[in-house]
Amino acid sequence: MNRFLKKRSHGQAIIEFTLLLPLIIIIVGGLTDLGLAFYISVGVENAVREGARVAVTVSPLVADDPTVKQVVKDRIPPAGQFALKSGYPTNTLPSSATCEGNVTVTAEGTYNSMFLQYIGFTNMTISRSTTMRYEGNPLCPVAP
Repeated sequence: MNRFLKKRSHGQAIIEFTLLLPLIIIIVGGLTDLGLAFYISVGVENAVREGARVAVTVSPLVADDPTVKQVVKDRIPPAGQFALKSGYPTNTLPSSATCEGNVTVTAEGTYNSMFLQYIGFTNMTISRSTTMRYEGNPLCPVAP
């Protein structure tokens, strides 16, 4: 008699897992995409900072200096999902002819997500810039 009163639940866990599997994959994939986007964002920030370090010591500095551009491009982490926008990275000339002039280096690109595109997020713009004091002026004293 006990045998007839038991609920039949054979295979119920498999059905529930099958129904939840797409949601689990989207959540894990979305977290992976966000983590990779954050990693690339930090890498672009570091690349721009290195480019600014080079730019402040170049004498004479020109706008969009090819040396600065190459330093930034070389330092960006390699990832197939990230592409720099046309015309980037850029650098400005010192903001003034005095010793307090600043140089700004900017990089902007597009991160194309792998998993988030299935729920409507196709790409994200990652833009970073760094400003440092220009030290390439030979007339300005350099602190020890």
